[in-house]
Amino acid sequence: MSREKIITFNGNKYGLSGNYYTLYNYGRKGVPTTLHRAIWESVHGPIPPDHHVHHKDEDTFNNDIQNLECIPSAEHLSMHSRASGWVGSAENLAQLASVNHLAKAWHKTEAGHQHHVSNGHKAWENRVLYGKTCAFCKAKFETPYPNKTKFCSDNCRSRSKPVKQEERSCICCGAKFSCHAYGPTKTCSKQCSNIFAVQRRREKNDGKY
Repeated sequence: MSREKIITFNGNKYGLSGNYYTLYNYGRKGVPTTLHRAIWESVHGPIPPDHHVHHKDEDTFNNDIQNLECIPSAEHLSMHSRASGWVGSAENLAQLASVNHLAKAWHKTEAGHQHHVSNGHKAWENRVLYGKTCAFCKAKFETPYPNKTKFCSDNCRSRSKPVKQEERSCICCGAKFSCHAYGPTKTCSKQCSNIFAVQRRREKNDGKY
């Protein structure tokens, strides 16, 4: 199918280049570099950072405004990668395996660390908070993870779980007592704890106290 070599839009010329019409004098300040982006901006205004203009029907020459949508660049690239059949293919998996060690090494560098710090800050700044009621104390709280978070604090999470008890013998007086099964308690009372502490200090100082 023959196509127009040049299309003029809003006083700017766009020439046919591969599957797109691109701007003559590429890089002019304030002028979209492709025709479909220029058409989108003429109707909806500036394209947000890290966003692409996608052709809904996959026909890059159909630049009707109804066929265009502005979506996050990561989503757009992922969409086309899946459609190409490359993602998940044997060649793709082999290529990833060949560079995994390089990626791991980079993530341990200062540049890799700063990259993750920056992404973490951006994600936290753009978080959306949802109102929830604590499953234990019934207090109201907000969280960015409404489907995961049930408690308002770690304290409530711990207190909501049944505590496993076990019976022990006091190392000071020999009396039986119950305590948390995973706790360090060795004595049955504060008094026995104090006596045991004195005994330990005497042993440490060879009986000199």
